[in-house]
Amino acid sequence: LFRSLAKERGVPVTSYIFPARIGNSGYLTWDQIREMRAAGFGIECHSNNHEKLTDLSEAGIRTNLQAVDGAFTAAGLPHPEHISYPFGAYDSTVIDAVSDYRTTGRAVSNGIEVIKWWDQNTSWYELKAPAFNIPTEGDTSEVKARIDDAIAKQYVSMIFTHGVSEDPGPNDCDINHFEEVLDYIAAKRDAGEIEVVTIDGLYRAMQGVRSLPATGPMTLHGE
Repeated sequence: LFRSLAKERGVPVTSYIFPARIGNSGYLTWDQIREMRAAGFGIECHSNNHEKLTDLSEAGIRTNLQAVDGAFTAAGLPHPEHISYPFGAYDSTVIDAVSDYRTTGRAVSNGIEVIKWWDQNTSWYELKAPAFNIPTEGDTSEVKARIDDAIAKQYVSMIFTHGVSEDPGPNDCDINHFEEVLDYIAAKRDAGEIEVVTIDGLYRAMQGVRSLPATGPMTLHGE
């Protein structure tokens, strides 16, 4: 559902997936994932089966990430380069292991990740993103305020939700609110106020190795 809504508006989104559940009821298929990636969506890593990485040994983390990479290879896709930590949980052991397989790690936080230039003091394995899990009776004012603040102060803003539904659970966003946020983002983009990119697009643009303009159609993988 979210794929068609985002694609209609030309808004690239990043999906962090756990391969062990691909094809199960209620989850994406590999055909859908390949279609998404071909359309410019980011397809990245969320562990193999939503394991809490801080509960694993370093060897266990490495085995987990290798399983993810193997699943991507078997599906005919390049290895993911970025990870969203399940439950937002990470520590120094997780970062040590993850850094051998991924170029960024994203956690969950209500704070603001102020990224403005490549060589600033940013930990790319401790990126922060607030959730916009908005119930049907909620509103989008807080999300819009975050976007406006990022525009005014010229920094990177990351937001996420776990799911989009007409009957949202506690970690989901109501479909109408999701569409409203997408429309707001698209309007700001069309006005030239923001660039909307995947996590890989952000990372490579900040490195200065952008291979396509970030405002191009759905944009960029950067491989």
